[in-house]
Amino acid sequence: MTQSVSTAVRTRNLVAAYAHQSVMIENNTLPISASHEMHEELAGSFFQDVNLASLPLRQLAKTPLPRLASFRPGQDNGDAESMELRNHIVASECIAQTAGSRAHGGSGLSTSNRGFDEHQVRALSALAMAGLDPRGLYPWAIGPRLRLGQYRQTPIGVKSNPMAVFPYHTWRCRHTEKLHPLILACHAMVYFLLIHPFVDGNGRVSRMIVQDDLMRQGYLPPYLVDLDRGEYLTMIRSAADGNPSLLVDRVVHAQLDSLQSTVLGDTAAGALERT
Repeated sequence: MTQSVSTAVRTRNLVAAYAHQSVMIENNTLPISASHEMHEELAGSFFQDVNLASLPLRQLAKTPLPRLASFRPGQDNGDAESMELRNHIVASECIAQTAGSRAHGGSGLSTSNRGFDEHQVRALSALAMAGLDPRGLYPWAIGPRLRLGQYRQTPIGVKSNPMAVFPYHTWRCRHTEKLHPLILACHAMVYFLLIHPFVDGNGRVSRMIVQDDLMRQGYLPPYLVDLDRGEYLTMIRSAADGNPSLLVDRVVHAQLDSLQSTVLGDTAAGALERT
């Protein structure tokens, strides 16, 4: 019992840390303590009222998310940064709670071990942006205003790269059996970023996809210790140019450190229980 509880606590802390790191990469200025406070408040209210383990992702994306007492004014003295972080925590917690059942084709967000389908990815985008516009629209860009979950309708500038040629799901299905899950997750993230299907939130959605890819395979959320935005962008650009070693090495070592901490923590908890 103690082992499962201690592992659950570490996974919960990793979810909060991973969600914070993901929005930090997008220049969110809230501290990591804000993420832990929001996660704790959500666990005591929203997560008890909404059964994330069985709620379809498209329905979760349409469910009103609460304004939390733990919201903090962001750089603009508004709630946008807090809502952005809250949204990611909800998405990451949903992934964490359903990863096991989806890995075996059970009930939950997916019916196979291939991860999110197109409709679920669109729902992830809507969830990532929930509440940021009262009309449920993406921020204005060139072209018409689009509702959350809709694909962008204007071109973007992406330099020529073979990773950006083929549809994401087609590429993923062809490579699932050939690559180690950690490498596949890194490739999928960069591939998705180069496609850039939505007006906003693509980076956050790509990192939600990575979390899902790894947790379905029994790994932990890929939290990278001491990561900053500059290092992250360097790794992504390098991978997009055909050299993914920086990104893959970082993710693999982070995963080894997390798994080692989990094993050592469970061993210590078990020893304490037996004394």
